Amino acid sequence: MQKSRKKLEKNLRESLVRCLLLPEEEKKFWLGQVAVMPDSLLLNVFDAVETKNLIMDCYTKEALKKDPDHKFLAALDEKIKQIKKGALMLEERAEIIDMDADLKKKLKNI
Repeated sequence: MQKSRKKLEKNLRESLVRCLLLPEEEKKFWLGQVAVMPDSLLLNVFDAVETKNLIMDCYTKEALKKDPDHKFLAALDEKIKQIKKGALMLEERAEIIDMDADLKKKLKNI
């Protein structure tokens, strides 16, 4: 039972991260509850999230059928790349700011 519980927890975490139809705050809440949820609730939440993911998958497949030359898909892919690049730049910038603050703190203590 323990092994299947761990697998279900892992699957729920992956499904929550992948789910586009849940608000971020709700995802964070459920991700924080995974380890302490009773088995029945864990299974119910997993089923609900997977249903949302299946709905999104169906919409995606239908949209791709209407984009046979993949122009929309290519544009979407480009936007995703730009967003990832921007997120990476923000993350690097935050790290630099943190490192700068740590360095100033260490220099102050010398």
